[in-house]
Amino acid sequence: MTKAKYNYSFYKLDEPFPLESGGEINEPIIAYHTYGKLNENRDNVIVICHALTANSDADDWWHDLFGKGDVFDWDKYFIICGNNLGSPYGASSPKQIDPKTNERYGLDFPFYTIRDTARLHLKLIEFFEINKIKLLIGGSCGGNICQEIAYTLKEKVENMTLLCCSAKESPLVIAARELLCV
Repeated sequence: MTKAKYNYSFYKLDEPFPLESGGEINEPIIAYHTYGKLNENRDNVIVICHALTANSDADDWWHDLFGKGDVFDWDKYFIICGNNLGSPYGASSPKQIDPKTNERYGLDFPFYTIRDTARLHLKLIEFFEINKIKLLIGGSCGGNICQEIAYTLKEKVENMTLLCCSAKESPLVIAARELLCV
């Protein structure tokens, strides 16, 4: 099987990006890969949300699912995978230069949530003017990002696949997560 042909790009917002924590990221950046071509109706879209330790080159880590007739058929679908917020692979993270200070954020990088990451991915989906998502798929925290995207886009998402995450969290899990994030 051949390696998928892809486009690796960066999308930068010109305005500050407010976070659930009350902080903000100045001029956030999201690095992303695309495979295939967006059709005229802008509805042949697969959105992949990666796990915590991955990057936006989904063909690199899910290679056996890419190719003609496979789940991620770049001849049939326009496939997008954006990097997660905080990722060292090209999204806004502690490595980014804060435009206000002209220095790396470092330890001053603000706290962010899965919902913040999903909102940044939604900005990328808006940028491409997507009308319909055929498949929204993600594993681990990528699955949680998918849930947030699907909640916001509702009727635009035809199918969603969640891997290695729960469709709903119990009060115990929510409480434990809150305790760890204090």
